[in-house]
Amino acid sequence: MSLGQQSPVDPPPVGTLTTATISSVTSIDNSRSGTVTAHMKEYNLNTYKHHLLGDYTPSIRSVGTLDSYTTRNGELEHRNGKRRFDRTSKKNFVPQLADIERREDNLRRIAHAVADMSESPSAGEADTYRHAPENSSSTSRGDTLPFSDPEDLAAFPASDHHHIAKSQKNFVYLPHHLHRHQGDPALKDFLPKLQTHLLACLRDNLTATNNTFTESDRRDLIIENDRIYSHQFLRINYTTYDVRRGQDLVNPSTERCDIMMLANEGLHTSDTSDNNTTGRLFWYARVLGIYHANIVDLRNGPLAIPRRMEFLFVRWFGRDPEWKAGWTVRRLDQIGFVPESDPDAFGFVNPGDVIRACHLIPAFAKGRTNLLLGKSKIARPSGACDDWERFYVNRDVTICLPEHLSTDLSSVLDKIC
Repeated sequence: MSLGQQSPVDPPPVGTLTTATISSVTSIDNSRSGTVTAHMKEYNLNTYKHHLLGDYTPSIRSVGTLDSYTTRNGELEHRNGKRRFDRTSKKNFVPQLADIERREDNLRRIAHAVADMSESPSAGEADTYRHAPENSSSTSRGDTLPFSDPEDLAAFPASDHHHIAKSQKNFVYLPHHLHRHQGDPALKDFLPKLQTHLLACLRDNLTATNNTFTESDRRDLIIENDRIYSHQFLRINYTTYDVRRGQDLVNPSTERCDIMMLANEGLHTSDTSDNNTTGRLFWYARVLGIYHANIVDLRNGPLAIPRRMEFLFVRWFGRDPEWKAGWTVRRLDQIGFVPESDPDAFGFVNPGDVIRACHLIPAFAKGRTNLLLGKSKIARPSGACDDWERFYVNRDVTICLPEHLSTDLSSVLDKIC
């Protein structure tokens, strides 16, 4: 057989159909019955999508819409596991992976805390600088505790003059506090005044001034950890006019923050009339903060035990020298804030020197002024930019007489009132 000549048993060329192929295709077509059409899907409310329609809105509010989420985070998380695995010994690696993950989480928390310190107080100071909710009854200042987080008002002996909580949960770190409120007139010479007050209490020098103690004396005074601990309440036991026990609660975050103390002015003079202008019997102040600190006096040795000392940070009121008051002229005493130009406009008070809280009535006719103090977040309520120019000291004496008291005594007490 020559080349190019096709053998009768060779397969047919590609693209040609044989009789057997045509017959097989025909048999397949004949085996199908009916016409091929799309499958009908009826509408059905009982599906999972319609069942969850009521959860769409809360789910979107909780986790966002579908286009705000990506599975990439989860898909890439396996890289962290591989990276941590390379740091293990490859033997019993599961506990090692857990330790590595925990250490990384702790370092992450520390990094976040350090970053937050540059803009806001630390975790412990956050309670100290927290503000009360803004409402008509709140006078929250920059360093007072919120009324919504009250301290425990446990009972204390009636023989004690006052009570301040023992808690050290809420503290003020002095370097951070003074830097944070730098330029606030209320904190001018805050630390020297505090040191002078504490030294005066330690050394029983009640007439001490900033120039009384030397730098050596101040170096002997150590405020433990540079912290003063803030409190919300000061409770004072006092004797009422009818010789009974009474108790006042002072809270710098509310309007109940004014106190009165005995003054040394005028006590040496024999003039006891209502129009005595040479002195006064009482001093008045507004409490801006209630604190205690743990103080170490190095005069007692380098290993001296810290001593708890309580003090109040106050804004002083001064008397109006041109105002005459008393029973004779039938007018209440009138006082006003000491101007910030006076170095003693702000100071510290020993809680043991407080007689009780007092009620001051703004002199509405005098109006308000911002000339007594510049912008201050410490001395004024949140959002306030001025003060009442004058206040009246309310002499509210309420005496409840028992029924068995004689008529003569009752008439005398009526005259006193």
